[in-house]
Amino acid sequence: MTDEDVDTVYSCILCVPKGEQIILPNGSFQSVENLFDEASFESVLSLNSHDFQAQPVEEIFLNPAPSKLMRITLSNGNSLTLTPNHSVLVDGKENLKWLEALDLKIDDWLICPLTTTIDEGRGKDPYVVDFLSPEIKIYDEDVLSFLKKSILRKYGTIGKGACQLGIDYQKLRQALRIGQKIARRRLSLKEVRSICEKLAISWDEFKTRIGELGIGKRCRLNKNILNEELLHLAGLVASDGCIIKRGKSSYVQFTNAEKALVDRFSQIVYTWLGVYPKTYEAEPTISVSKGVEVRGKQKVFVCHVHNPLLGQILMGLGIKKNKGWSGEKISSLSPDLVASFIRGLFDGDGHVTKDHILISTGDYKEAQHIHLLLKKLGISSYITETTRGYQVGTRSYNDLEKFRSFISSHHPAKLQKMHQVVSHRDINHVIRTNTVPRLCGKSIENLIERYQEKLQITKLSIDYKTIKNWVAGKHRISREKLKLLLDDLKDIVDSYDQDYKELLAWYNSRASFERIKKIETIKYAEEEVYNFSVKETHNYLVNGIVVKNCQSYAPNHVCIVTPQRLGLCGAYTWLD
Repeated sequence: MTDEDVDTVYSCILCVPKGEQIILPNGSFQSVENLFDEASFESVLSLNSHDFQAQPVEEIFLNPAPSKLMRITLSNGNSLTLTPNHSVLVDGKENLKWLEALDLKIDDWLICPLTTTIDEGRGKDPYVVDFLSPEIKIYDEDVLSFLKKSILRKYGTIGKGACQLGIDYQKLRQALRIGQKIARRRLSLKEVRSICEKLAISWDEFKTRIGELGIGKRCRLNKNILNEELLHLAGLVASDGCIIKRGKSSYVQFTNAEKALVDRFSQIVYTWLGVYPKTYEAEPTISVSKGVEVRGKQKVFVCHVHNPLLGQILMGLGIKKNKGWSGEKISSLSPDLVASFIRGLFDGDGHVTKDHILISTGDYKEAQHIHLLLKKLGISSYITETTRGYQVGTRSYNDLEKFRSFISSHHPAKLQKMHQVVSHRDINHVIRTNTVPRLCGKSIENLIERYQEKLQITKLSIDYKTIKNWVAGKHRISREKLKLLLDDLKDIVDSYDQDYKELLAWYNSRASFERIKKIETIKYAEEEVYNFSVKETHNYLVNGIVVKNCQSYAPNHVCIVTPQRLGLCGAYTWLD
């Protein structure tokens, strides 16, 4: 067998590139390369028949990258990038079907979830130390005293303990000189966690004791579990602030013209750190984005927090130094905490129109992360390009209402505008973006033919012309209208009727459908692309869009390789 034969028979070449977001069952998302690096994801969100569920991941695949990829942009502004032969699930007239990216056309409809949170089980409390760099030092004397006693109890002396624990004796001895007012070496979070593991001390219990940390200097935390206040502050800094590095340390800056927000920011800082930020008033600023100069109209307040630990916490949550942020870590948090972060983004860079609530950002990837964070909360949104960047807006009045009730605002003027928005829908209006698949038209046609003697067509809640258009595939079927028809039929059809059950299943489904707006070929400079196989359903979600997984057709054990070596199929597997 030639090398080319091996590539053809055994290789998985249906892949996604670096930077694409894979959706997990709790609504969180991770870039595909980060998931591979961590090798810790056990399941992904996957479409099974009519709805989404968690499905186990089996093999994972890492392959050489092609020089060109396909980028598919949808009508809501979301997009995904794939290798040209990677299949995507398309809503056809007769059924849902898989088409390779090369065969997709403008106005094809792809499948997305209305919400990405299907596993709402309560996770562990998000402790601050879990989001900090493992190199952060522990200064808490009570914690170190407990650790010292535990080491002496097991090993008898610090020297024997250092030997067994694999830590430099002088470092351990100095770190555990409790209460002495001298300069001493400090143990890092990584080192203390390793010690806990070797002493059979539960890290989940031990970390609840940690209150003093530092990088360069000692910092006291008044709270050690992430809460809504801190996530709101993180959103404010992501939208209207930055983390500025100075030497080995850093400080956090927040700038805004609204005094109420500045006061709230200051109070959160005090609650967490026991100090107020330094605040001063500055003249209107001039900002430049994408070549457009914008001159401020009013004075602004500038807050500086010279506590390096706050910057470390924010960076652990995905806020980048100088400017920019990622939503991956935020997405792993509970819906309440995610809502608080989005509230901070909106308070800093949001506005309200007569129909929509919008959040502005200068970067498309950030806009896409806002879109996915909102989807975790069950709020549909759209992304549009603006003169200075991008904005993400609520899609319908229902989505605006969800935003208003669940996310809300701490900005007085924006909150007032938010509550002034009223619905402009008339009684016959439906949400065209909340539809069921076109194949439902065939089930409706079957029901009408099967029960035509019992039906009074003219008395149905849906006029016959609309039904004919549904059956012909001329119009998409909205969930609201389908529900009216199902209610009309429920006392007429047999309880076991499969077409009725099919329609009911799609009505209750969390699947939605988005039209393709743009297809383009782009260059790709990275060396690798990624994929994995999903048990039974054989699909997963990239940026919230259903795509086909990769399956190995190699003989048994060909893909069972060590993480340091590629097999014939180019796969790493969970069996290693």
